[in-house]
Amino acid sequence: MRCFLLSLIICLFSLPALAAEVVSNLYQAEVAVENHGRQALQTGMQEALAVVLVKVSGRRDVLEEEALQPLLAAAKDYVQQYQYVRDKSDELRLQVEFSSALVNDNLTAAQLPLWSATRPAVLVWVVVNDNGGRRFASAETDPELLAQIDVAFDQRGVPLVLSLLDIEDALAIAVDDVWEFDSAKINAASERYGASNVLVGQLHQIPGDRWMGEWQYLWQKNSFSSSDYGVSLTAIAHAGAALSAEKMALRYAVQATSESAAQVRVQVQGLASYADYRRALSYLAAIDLVDAALVEFVADDMVVFSVKAPLQLGQLSRLIELGGRMQPLVMAQSLPEDIAPATLVYQWQP
Repeated sequence: MRCFLLSLIICLFSLPALAAEVVSNLYQAEVAVENHGRQALQTGMQEALAVVLVKVSGRRDVLEEEALQPLLAAAKDYVQQYQYVRDKSDELRLQVEFSSALVNDNLTAAQLPLWSATRPAVLVWVVVNDNGGRRFASAETDPELLAQIDVAFDQRGVPLVLSLLDIEDALAIAVDDVWEFDSAKINAASERYGASNVLVGQLHQIPGDRWMGEWQYLWQKNSFSSSDYGVSLTAIAHAGAALSAEKMALRYAVQATSESAAQVRVQVQGLASYADYRRALSYLAAIDLVDAALVEFVADDMVVFSVKAPLQLGQLSRLIELGGRMQPLVMAQSLPEDIAPATLVYQWQP
């Protein structure tokens, strides 16, 4: 899921845009457990399900919803598989995978949001200030911090990209630009990554192995911030991931309806081959909350699909466009008179 870009390389060409990624482990979680006993297993499954509910909804506060308390109490009933593992420090861990259908059904019944597994990546810039001065956090200087940030984004189900900190970055932005939250320079330096979601961290390490600092999440011309003082390395890393996830979920998470799914006709143009047709069909069928995608009409390089999903039209269009393979069109190719016009029209991006 994660794009953990840490190597310092000379990059003479611009990078491709950060396309949305399909997060493969939304319904999986790993938690620490005391032993192999029954009570520890039950507690671990409940904690793992809590992690999954936050990932799938995009919101931490769903755990306070009264409607979800029976679900959490009966977490074992929603488990597909689990196993015990030990990490590098020999701590016992429980890995759990839950039924996506049952989790989604419970969130839908509680009228809570669902965030599709297709999610945009977040580009992260981090500056650390300590006795040695200010520096960009890198794999060489701050491996534990970056590892904690990676874990935090994984637990929120958000793809992560760390800035390369190569020569091109060095020419585009300085440590002080990030430290001062110069959004114009940060956005300009982020353009080479094609990033529309950017997280900037300004962190201090203080005595007692504690941390303080501020995170800013940038999207288009909007800026949101959070700050902490005297917290652990794990907590400061999770604060940045939480800020990003919560703000993104407000845009991308949708509230499905438990009523019968609606049928929407989707016209896709620019399908130059049978392989393109198969990819387009698979792309639509794989979108979270889409119950079915069927072919209604085919002509030359254009196909009209019937898509069934328990979503409002605007919600469905956002999910279709999120993966970057279908670009909305205003003008559609003409259809035969006996074929009703499509509601949504897209150009296929091979």
